[in-house]
Amino acid sequence: MLTLLLAATILAVPSVWLWYLTRPRIKKISLNLNLIDISYSFLRQISPEPSSKSLEPEKEPGQEQIDMSRFFTTCGRFLGELRIPATVYQGDQFTVALDLQGPEFRKIGGQERGARSLVVPLYSSKKLEQVYRLLAKLQSKEGFSEEDIPAEQDGANRFLEAELSAEGLEMQGENVQRELFMPDLEKARTSYLSYRWRCRFPAAGNHSVKVVLRLLADGESPRLGEVNHQVSTTRLGKLEKGQVLGLSILLCLAALGLALAAAWELAA
Repeated sequence: MLTLLLAATILAVPSVWLWYLTRPRIKKISLNLNLIDISYSFLRQISPEPSSKSLEPEKEPGQEQIDMSRFFTTCGRFLGELRIPATVYQGDQFTVALDLQGPEFRKIGGQERGARSLVVPLYSSKKLEQVYRLLAKLQSKEGFSEEDIPAEQDGANRFLEAELSAEGLEMQGENVQRELFMPDLEKARTSYLSYRWRCRFPAAGNHSVKVVLRLLADGESPRLGEVNHQVSTTRLGKLEKGQVLGLSILLCLAALGLALAAAWELAA
């Protein structure tokens, strides 16, 4: 009986190892997308007259400094999760998934520590240039008028674009995908954006995978940031994934048969 149990154990261990070898290990990367816009209310609080008080205490000529962060405000945040394989079997297929949600959409769970933070500017480069001109006028004590303040968002649609690129993988569908990102913050708070790439890893080894995010608006496409990741592709000799699984099942059945034989012998 002990001999049968030992043989069953010897067969069960490689069976489990072979099954585990074919299973993809998933990496979940958390993202925080901070929506930044021009602080129009702060600009209107500044007196447009040249005699207005300075934003900072009086300093010697040439030493005036204005905190640029006061010209901008964080008006929202998107939570995101990128699901990507850390290890896959050669020739296996996997769907790389990127999900982004507004703060009031409760599909993605809590964020992990060390989440990657990206800034999403809701203003165009033209409006940013206007802010810099106001800054120059404040530093020179020239002052500015209400007409110099940039107009608030005009409600034009914006698209959040995600691009997946990697060496040594085959991809089904478009590697660049776009989802409508509403400029209305009330709608953005409950919005949900989803990106999917069906990938196949035909070659063994380590592969660099990169996901790049861009915001398309007003004819511009600023790059928000990127996420880089390494995917390891494994292989057991010349065996395909199906063959490895078949061998795992045969060893499991053999181990089960020996265990049943040991139990029958014990009962007898």
